[in-house]
Amino acid sequence: PQSYDPVDPGDFEGLLMTHLSGLDEELAQELGDFTQDDLDVVFTPKECRTLQPSLPEEGVELDPHVRDCVQTYVREWLIVNQK
Repeated sequence: PQSYDPVDPGDFEGLLMTHLSGLDEELAQELGDFTQDDLDVVFTPKECRTLQPSLPEEGVELDPHVRDCVQTYVREWLIVNQK
C-alpha cells in the first residue's frame, strides 16, 4: 500500500480499571487467566558450530557476571509460544 495508518493496541488494563466496578467477578477472573493449553513451552538444544566449544576450566571460580554470560552460550533455548 502507498500509505497506511498504524493502529495502536488498546489499553486493556486501563479499560479494566475504568469498568472494574461494573464487571462481573467471574468474567474479570476469566479475562485475567491463561488456560493451561494457551502457552507452549519448549526446550531446544543449541547447535554447536565448533568441534569443541571454548569454556572456562572446570573448578575455576568465576565472577558471577562471567558465569552468567557463559551460561547464556551453553544452556538450552527456552522457547515460549502463545497459541
